[in-house]
Amino acid sequence: MDWLMGKKARPEREKERERVGAWGTGDCSLYLNPELLSARVTDSDLALLSRLPPLVERREWLASHATMFFNLINLQFSCVSEFCTAESCPCMSIGHTQLCWQDGERSKKVRVTAPQYIDLALSATQRLLTDDSIFPTKYGQDFLPCFEAVARKVFRLLFHVAAHVATAHFSTSASLGLHPHLNTLISHLLVFAHEFNLIPADEAAAIASLASALLAARASEADSHKLAGSTSASQRVSHS
Repeated sequence: MDWLMGKKARPEREKERERVGAWGTGDCSLYLNPELLSARVTDSDLALLSRLPPLVERREWLASHATMFFNLINLQFSCVSEFCTAESCPCMSIGHTQLCWQDGERSKKVRVTAPQYIDLALSATQRLLTDDSIFPTKYGQDFLPCFEAVARKVFRLLFHVAAHVATAHFSTSASLGLHPHLNTLISHLLVFAHEFNLIPADEAAAIASLASALLAARASEADSHKLAGSTSASQRVSHS
C-alpha cells in the first residue's frame, strides 16, 4: 500500500526505471521515432469522431469531451508522474518551449517546475469541470455566456500537460508500453482542438514536429494496409 501513497516505489516500477535507461533519456528524437509513433489503440477516423454530430448541442459536445480528455490525460500523467520531478523537469516545457504559470489574466507569470505546473493545471481544470454553474449536469440548466472561453482555457491547460508528457516523458511511456495510448490521445486531442479552435496556434506550434510525425506515421500505416489489401486481392485473383 505504501507505493500507492507515494512512500515507496513498487518493485515492478524499479524494473521499469532500468528499462527507461535502455531507451535513453534523450526524448527529443525518441518521441519522433516513426516506429513508436505508428503504435496506437484504434484506427478510427479521429476527424469523424471529433465532428459535431447532427442534433447535438455544441456546448454539450465540448463539455463532454473536456471531461473525457481530463480523465485520460490525468491517467496518462499519473503513470509517469514519479519520473517527472523538480530535478528531471526544473521548468515546465513543451519540446523546446518553456511555460510559466499564470493564475488569471492580470496575475504575474511565475516560473515553476513541471510537476508544480501540472498539479496547478489539473487542479484548476478539475475545479472548473466540477463547477455546475459552468459545466451544468442537471436537466434544464443553461450554459453561461462565457462557457466557450472557459472551455478553451480547460483545453489549453490539458494540452500543456499532454504535450509535456509526450515530449519530455515519451521514453518512460514507451518503456511502460503506454505509447500507443499516448499517441492516440495526443492525436485525438489535436484533431478535436483544431476542429473547434480550442488551442492557440502559437502554442500548438510547439509540437508541430510531433503532430506532423504522428500524421505521417498514420498515413504510412494506412498506405501499408492498402498495399496489403491490394496484394491479397491480387493473390486471390491469381488463384481463381
